[in-house]
Amino acid sequence: MIRVAGTLGPPIEISALVECSYLKGQKDRLLYARVKSSPSDVWSGEVEWQRDGFNFNLSDDWRLSEENCARLERRVAISKLDSKQISSAQNGLQFHIEFNLPCADPKAWRFFVPAKLYGSVASDMPRCNTWSDDRLPFPLVLAYLGESRLGLCMSRVKLASSAEAPIRKKKELSFLQKTDLGSLGFSLNADSISLHVYWPYYEGERSIALDSSGSSPSAFYPLNDSELVLSLSYEIMTLTAETFADAVMTAFKHAYALADSTPPSLPFSLRDSVEYRISSLKETYREWGSDGAAFICSFNPEAGYESPATGFGTSFNIVDLGESQNILEYGFTGRQLNSAYVLAKLYGGEWITKGRRAIEFFVRHCTADSGWLYSIYHIGKGRPLYTVGDPEGRVMHYLAVSPEPANYLRMMVEAAFDLLLNYRLYRELDLTYDHWLAVCCRLGDFLVEHQNADGSWYRAYSPDGRPIKANRWFGEAEAAAKSSTAIPISYLVALAGEMPHGKKYLESARRAGLYSLQHSVAIDHYQGGTLDNPNVVDKEAALYATQALLALYDAFKEPVFLDGAHRAAKLAITWNYIWNVPHIRGTRLDRAGLESTGWGGINSIWAGGVGDIYTLFFLSDLLRLSRLTHEPFFSAVSDLVANGTQQLLSHPGDLMGFADVGMQPEGIGLCNQGVDEGLIAKGDIWGSTGWIYSAGTFGLLGYLMGKEG
Repeated sequence: MIRVAGTLGPPIEISALVECSYLKGQKDRLLYARVKSSPSDVWSGEVEWQRDGFNFNLSDDWRLSEENCARLERRVAISKLDSKQISSAQNGLQFHIEFNLPCADPKAWRFFVPAKLYGSVASDMPRCNTWSDDRLPFPLVLAYLGESRLGLCMSRVKLASSAEAPIRKKKELSFLQKTDLGSLGFSLNADSISLHVYWPYYEGERSIALDSSGSSPSAFYPLNDSELVLSLSYEIMTLTAETFADAVMTAFKHAYALADSTPPSLPFSLRDSVEYRISSLKETYREWGSDGAAFICSFNPEAGYESPATGFGTSFNIVDLGESQNILEYGFTGRQLNSAYVLAKLYGGEWITKGRRAIEFFVRHCTADSGWLYSIYHIGKGRPLYTVGDPEGRVMHYLAVSPEPANYLRMMVEAAFDLLLNYRLYRELDLTYDHWLAVCCRLGDFLVEHQNADGSWYRAYSPDGRPIKANRWFGEAEAAAKSSTAIPISYLVALAGEMPHGKKYLESARRAGLYSLQHSVAIDHYQGGTLDNPNVVDKEAALYATQALLALYDAFKEPVFLDGAHRAAKLAITWNYIWNVPHIRGTRLDRAGLESTGWGGINSIWAGGVGDIYTLFFLSDLLRLSRLTHEPFFSAVSDLVANGTQQLLSHPGDLMGFADVGMQPEGIGLCNQGVDEGLIAKGDIWGSTGWIYSAGTFGLLGYLMGKEG
């Protein structure tokens, strides 16, 4: 056993310095045969061994890369012995390194694994948990002990750069794969915590890569007749931080420095990208009947405007979007009124008239006197639909089972906020539609009336204002059921600005903000943002909290709200990739030459491996927060997102396999997600619901305006 000691915290123990497992089931656990040190604070160990006809010569260099930061650089030279000693069945190797930290109470530690874990270990989690590098916005794991403010972070230094397809003819769980993708993770022991490295990757003890039963993939690097030299590098860093969020920020900023990433170069400007998307968006406008008007923008970009949207997998459910040409969404994955706003604002003329018709259709068919709103309309059925509990069954990817018809709070707020934007725009054009503002006010009154005594709201409501609670989609515990409380805040602040007596809306927003500070920000926990997965920790919850608290700071100028926005953003940005994942040769992403920097994970079920562009909606908030807090890292991540998410956009120079200029997929697969059950494979593109138009126009324009000051 050796110990790696620094000035912070107890020393870290490494019991088996070299552990190498093989596809055929053998395992070697070795100590160094030769050890030496140098005046330059480099400590080296070497060992040589033979297995299955091959000679292995390993050397490890341990060095202090900076104070409280130890780096391991491993070099392994592999050569064949007498060919007669080599088995006819090919073997493969997998290294494992375990760093052990003795502690009195392992369960007292909180863990950060980007886009996967942001807190304490759940009771149903396995003892050992590891995730492949490509599933994470950066391959690192952080353990944080709040009582001592001590953090221990393990990061990969020399990042993976190659991946060939795994050899799994019979869907084997252990298989050969020529890749330098590894995995990292942790385990809780009786009197210690351990941080783990596997190379190549092992995802255990439970994984979502292959199937819904949690089968764990384990890759072994092939041993063949060629001589082979492997080079790996990892780092252990100790840190102190006042809060979990501070520790996360420190670790992720350090990872950003290790990655040394820059925004990918594009063959067009960002403003050109907006124009391309708008040219396509215009083609989706349709009118029908005496008053129908909308943007039919959920379609398969490879097949064209008249095709149904492509289905996708979510939480191991295959979502069929065959009816997408009939379904209008006014919130979450479709922003009808936002599209109307963007076109009318940028182009005026006919788009003022067309936008007004689309808005009037929503006001006429999707609003209620109580203030409650529908946010989905089915053209073929001629009626609005409930997002949950609809009498005719599940709607699109809204999979929750509700005891009665209802709508999500988020869906109602997004629809009304876009309506409020349009009201403001048309008023500036001397076209005042007071009945639009009346709809907005009725939802505001609905929110005030149904706000809980503690300032919170529930995740979904029936038309008469009864909350929908009590299952894993809406929240089994009371705190989880109230997880969407931050979402209406920005809307209420904006609504108050339109009313001479808007104080009640501001007071309601402030109470919700104080609730969010206490129940989300203070414990660094954000869940329930996305609606097509259960009520879990996700990216959008943290982004909405950031935006909401920033809006409250604008309204009240109280530092507590700016501090809260700052703290929420420290976690929100970590959902976005800051390194470039290697793709399997020949896949869609490989052929496109896509760089993963800027793409964002969605929820803690899939982690980062299923990426999308939703962060675009919040870039203007991150830029402003960067200026207010003098934190340039928020701006740097925004730059990665703004540029990275445009790489699959079809443009005049390359249609990217799509039917027209201005199209792109909803998301990408950076690693396998349920691949053995036909969900998403590494290198895939997936999904095509209409929100991507709003993110790439309204969201990106907000970023561009923010960069211009």
